[in-house]
Amino acid sequence: MARFAYVGFDMMYCHYRGVYLWHGFAGTTFLLFLSEPIFTYIVVYSLWPKYLGRKNYKSFFALLTLLILVTYLVDWLLSLDNYADRSTGSLLVSLWNHSRNFFVDGPLVMCGFFVTVRMLKIWYRKLDEKAMLSKETAEAELQLLKAQVHPHFLFNTLNNIYSFTLSYPPRAAKLIQSLSDTLHYMIIECEPALVDVDKELKMIRDYIKLEKIRYGERLHLNLKIEKESGNKGIAPLLMIPFVENSFKHGTSQMLQDSWIIMDIYVGKENLTFKIKNSKPNQPVSKDHKNGIGLMNVQKRLELLYPDRHVLNIEATEEAFSVYMKVPLEKMDDNDEEELSKDRTVPEMLSYVEH
Repeated sequence: MARFAYVGFDMMYCHYRGVYLWHGFAGTTFLLFLSEPIFTYIVVYSLWPKYLGRKNYKSFFALLTLLILVTYLVDWLLSLDNYADRSTGSLLVSLWNHSRNFFVDGPLVMCGFFVTVRMLKIWYRKLDEKAMLSKETAEAELQLLKAQVHPHFLFNTLNNIYSFTLSYPPRAAKLIQSLSDTLHYMIIECEPALVDVDKELKMIRDYIKLEKIRYGERLHLNLKIEKESGNKGIAPLLMIPFVENSFKHGTSQMLQDSWIIMDIYVGKENLTFKIKNSKPNQPVSKDHKNGIGLMNVQKRLELLYPDRHVLNIEATEEAFSVYMKVPLEKMDDNDEEELSKDRTVPEMLSYVEH
């Protein structure tokens, strides 16, 4: 494609200088016609990639200077202006006129034009590569962060099951089955970038059931889930680390009255998640406020919803609370049809556990 551009550009240039193939110097004019595209081709596709692209600047400029001199002499010997000036016997006039034409509207101009085009092309390609690399890096980091949730959740849940088997061995099988269902969702169904909100809510309810069996009457739980619209998607596993954290610290043996209040509202454009739990009257540990799970969610929110999310974590002497607000995405019709079978959360759900 570039060669056709060379020909078209050079034809316009020859017309501008008044050099025509039908002037009687057909062979000479044809060679003159080829000098500029040949010069440009050597610079752009030979000297540039072999020397300039490898930062061998000395060799590049030395060969470029030599190429300019050779092209200048060949062009001067072949130019029609040269024949006209030599017929008058004025060699200096011939050199002056040729130098003016060579450097003002000669091969350097044509070469400069195509060098600029090539530089712009390289610049845009590097921008695209940089954007693609940033996107791939962010996606890889998100996958790593999401993968970290799995062992963190599994570690906490297995601890719960172990504690429960010591007291109520017959119910251990039910806990393991619930854990299996939850892990299936986390490992298999959470693979896409977006999951149906109803599935996230179902997972939270299943996790709460696991914890209820373990803690029984020790825990007062108030859960409220309200939905204004359906067919909404959200990044997976954003709420569960906060739920885990509340059960871990809100049910401390040091507390006589353990409680957790959870409020989830699914609006038309945003999901609002609020959770608050009791805590011992002592300084807040770094693990409570900056644990792996919480730091994981904070980082994921920054990558997934930059400048589009709200996350407030507050600790007082008696309670620990989290407020999170994230935008919802509309799911595709195909996703809606596939996921509709699994929707078990009603439009309005509210209950209190004691």
